[in-house]
Amino acid sequence: MYKPCRAVRQLGTSRIWGRGYTTVPVVVRKVLSLSNGDVLEWYMTEDGEIIVKKSGGSYVYSQGY
Repeated sequence: MYKPCRAVRQLGTSRIWGRGYTTVPVVVRKVLSLSNGDVLEWYMTEDGEIIVKKSGGSYVYSQGY
């Protein structure tokens, strides 16, 4: 499950396009080892932080991106 951690750095930005589509920054795709067709899971912590992970994958805790 999710372990609280502090954000180390911003990994990029994205924009919401028509129909709710968005881009995923290259750095995020590399950190999560994303490929076309992969599913992302979105979580909100009790303090309002948003966590995104690759479906079926594990959370990324490492500070060494």
